[in-house]
Amino acid sequence: MDFPTFNLGRFYNLRNKDGDSLNLSAFNGESSITVWKKGDQGKPSMKVKIGTYATVKMIKKLKELLQLSTEARMPLVFSIWNKDSKSYEVDYTICLVKDDKARYYIEISGHGASAKFAISASQPISEGDSTVTSEMRSHEGVIELITVLDKYIPLADIVSSYKLPKADNPSQPKSKDPFNKSKSSGIVPAGEDELPF
Repeated sequence: MDFPTFNLGRFYNLRNKDGDSLNLSAFNGESSITVWKKGDQGKPSMKVKIGTYATVKMIKKLKELLQLSTEARMPLVFSIWNKDSKSYEVDYTICLVKDDKARYYIEISGHGASAKFAISASQPISEGDSTVTSEMRSHEGVIELITVLDKYIPLADIVSSYKLPKADNPSQPKSKDPFNKSKSSGIVPAGEDELPF
């Protein structure tokens, strides 16, 4: 029997002018922000694991950024425990940015690498005859990212942690199905339902 598969390797994507790619992905019940620098092969240059708390924090900061009338930078520092020094050390920094032209960016840095991505809506959709400006598309892109963080990530975490049963292998005996017990021989032990006479 064929079971469904889920492509969670890239359910949100941004690209920058340098050819780098920022992806949201999920594996084994855990979502991550991964940055693939142009020319990366095998593994991403940066990978930041984002659980429930990080997601809530990012949503809060993005909403705050939308309310500001001036440019701003909001860094979120992700730390990791160092067993040797028995202390937390900076792992990655995600900085949410609003510039002086009301455009929004996400910057990621850590372990000697860094990248900057303009946040933009995945589709240019206008209302009536209005023209979609870069500022409007950037603003709508933040709203889209908030929606992805709020709705997609919890679902992706759940789906990526779901262990699908293995396909039938004719060379191996079938495992017993606990919900499909074989019928008894008709002998009912004494004390259950009725006596055997």
